Parts: sequence; structure tokens; C-alpha cells
Amino acid sequence: MIYEDTCLSDPVQLSDMKLPFRVLFLLFIVLIPGIMDADLSDQGRLDNYHAIELYNQAVDKTGSGQFDEAVNLTEKALSVQPNFTLALITRTSALLELNRINDANLSLQKALTLAPDDAEVLAVAASYHLKSGKNSEALQFAQKAVIADPSLIEAWIIKGTAHGNLGEYYEEISASNQALNISPDNKLALENREYASRMLNQDKKTPLGIPALIFSLLCSVFIILRNRI
Repeated sequence: MIYEDTCLSDPVQLSDMKLPFRVLFLLFIVLIPGIMDADLSDQGRLDNYHAIELYNQAVDKTGSGQFDEAVNLTEKALSVQPNFTLALITRTSALLELNRINDANLSLQKALTLAPDDAEVLAVAASYHLKSGKNSEALQFAQKAVIADPSLIEAWIIKGTAHGNLGEYYEEISASNQALNISPDNKLALENREYASRMLNQDKKTPLGIPALIFSLLCSVFIILRNRI
């Protein structure tokens, strides 16, 4: 969940954002059966173990920047458990890092179908739209994500970045502050806030807008011509 990319004006990298946590095997199999296909047979349990192991390896590979390997590992996990939502969004994030936008969209759409109200899924959807240069759409998904889970720092960072790309710097500062309330030393949130503050200061230093400059120039010309008459 989410890059410095040339389509962004803010210093944000998807690979810097925290991907879903590694999961505990028993927690997923016993307490969260809905995360993947329910199957209580011995073979089903073995498949679940194997899928989660592959997923955990994919998270590690993504964290170390080995995105091709992460994609391959999530593909294997999904071949065992096709409805493994966390594997889908980890795959989406890795594909985005590889600029495979269309493939990322396929994984994302399946994750949204399986868990349309999940905060992690919504945050990855926001990242996808941010990567695609669709800041308004990214903002909508990020807003849904922070409503679903106000403690999800990635969603606040993406929300702030989208605001900044849209020139909404006060809103970017507000979203960055929300992220910093969760993690005071977060590099991305600090950079986003600094970026927005810098842009606001530049606006304040501009003495006249273009219309005012044109008006001033016309007045000067008028005065010169009048003096010549």
C-alpha cells in the first residue's frame, strides 16, 4: 500500500508504505475463516498453511524491493486459495511498483469484489488511482479507507498526497497531521506536510496574480499615453 513516481507532485513511494502485516497461521485458519475459502478438511488446512506461507514470503520480497518475486509468490498463493484477499492486494501493490497497471487493476477489482469495505483494500485502491494519476478517485477511496479504519496511516498519507496533487494544501497538511498523530516520525507524512507548507508559503510570497499584473501594466501604458497628449 502505495512510490516516487513521475505522475505525482508529492514525494510518495508505494514501496515505502507499510504492506499488510505478516499473518499468524492459526489466527487466519481458526479465527478468520472468511479471509480465504473455508475448508475444514485436513487437505484444506494444509492448503491454507501453504497459501499463507507463500503470502508471507511475498510480503518480505515486496518489502525488500523484489517485486517480480513477490508477484510470482502471490500468484502461487492465489492458485491455492483464489479468494485470499491479502494476497490479492499485496500482488496489486507489487504490480504497481512494476508499472503493470492493467494487471494491478485485475487483482484490485477482485479484491474489491471480495471485500469492498475493507480498509486495507480501499487504501490499495487509492494507491492504484494515485499511481494512475487519478487524484480525485484516489481521494475518494482514501476517504473511505480512513472512515473504515481511522488508524490506517497509509490511507491518511495517500489522502494527503491526493489533496496536494489537487492543489489542496491545507487539506494535505490536515491529513498529514492525522498520519503523524499515529506515527510522529513517519517520513512520508513529514515530507507531505513540508511540501504543502512550502507551496502555501510560495503562494503568500507572490505579490500579484496574473490578472493584477495585466491590470497594472495597462494602467502604466495608459498613464504614459496620457502624458504624451
